[in-house]
Amino acid sequence: MSDMIASRSPLTIKAANVHLRHIVALSAVLGGIGVVILVPAITGDTDDPAGAIVIAAAFIVLAYAPPLMWRTSSRQRRLVLDADGIRMSGRDGRPWAVTWPELGKVTFSYTRPDTSQPSRRQPARPPRIELVLSPAAPDFRDAHPEMEHLAEEAPGEPGVTYSLPLGNAQRFVGPIDDALTAFAPGIYVRDGRDVPRGLRRPWVVVVAVVLVSAFWIPAMGYATFRSSGGGDAADVAMGSFWTAIMVAWLVRVWAGGPLAVGSLGWIARFLGPVFLIVMAWYGMNLSNGDGEGADLLRPAAGVLFGAGLLVTGLLLKRADVREWCEARAQGR
Repeated sequence: MSDMIASRSPLTIKAANVHLRHIVALSAVLGGIGVVILVPAITGDTDDPAGAIVIAAAFIVLAYAPPLMWRTSSRQRRLVLDADGIRMSGRDGRPWAVTWPELGKVTFSYTRPDTSQPSRRQPARPPRIELVLSPAAPDFRDAHPEMEHLAEEAPGEPGVTYSLPLGNAQRFVGPIDDALTAFAPGIYVRDGRDVPRGLRRPWVVVVAVVLVSAFWIPAMGYATFRSSGGGDAADVAMGSFWTAIMVAWLVRVWAGGPLAVGSLGWIARFLGPVFLIVMAWYGMNLSNGDGEGADLLRPAAGVLFGAGLLVTGLLLKRADVREWCEARAQGR
């Protein structure tokens, strides 16, 4: 959705109220649920196939609704920063353009992305991302009446400033900072931390993805095929659905998504001790009974996995993981 800025290349950003990828994820989940319900209805593995088909069709239809609603309701505006200045164009009927010499100051304000887990006492805070344009001359307001909807009084500023909230454009923070540094070096003021660039993926993130994958694949395969004596269509559909969700989650972890990494760390710190205690108790019961050496391999592997999950969850709280996630979330 943005052109990669290299040297002094223009930067174009499509500003919409909702990220398209969030819409796609919601549609995929709704469609997946519909398919999971539909498969046993088609294969005859349900007592009411007609009702299951109706419910499945409803979920599949709902899966098409979010993209259509996003397409029709979101304002497809384009913010462009280049060597001439900054301009906005799109379907909202209020395009405008400003050259750099017309501005005395350009302030880019942004907060750090929230990588913590929200709670009732401390809910997640939406990021604040905003461009504030301060005119260089008093006649700017008369020259740009098309920008009147952006004008606001600012304490300590002569006249008015023009505020442009960018909403959920968190991943464009780095590119916008690069563009303003390149195109408006004399008037650009950064109101936020200097987002680091070129950070390597922390090794603990690699370990977390490998560990969860190594557990999920055999566990889901066993649950899908062994429990049903070969795996019927309904079990395969359900297993495929949850595996797709797990793959999407791990892809976001690998890419440095703050929410995905934070939730994996929280789940690992919660499930690791639980799995460790349950498997240790199970192994002790087997060793005190008639369990053979081969039978003890499963709880032993479970103990190792629980310990590894706990350690991984604790390591995901490291400062270098947070720094990398924040940089990735802000386009670096």
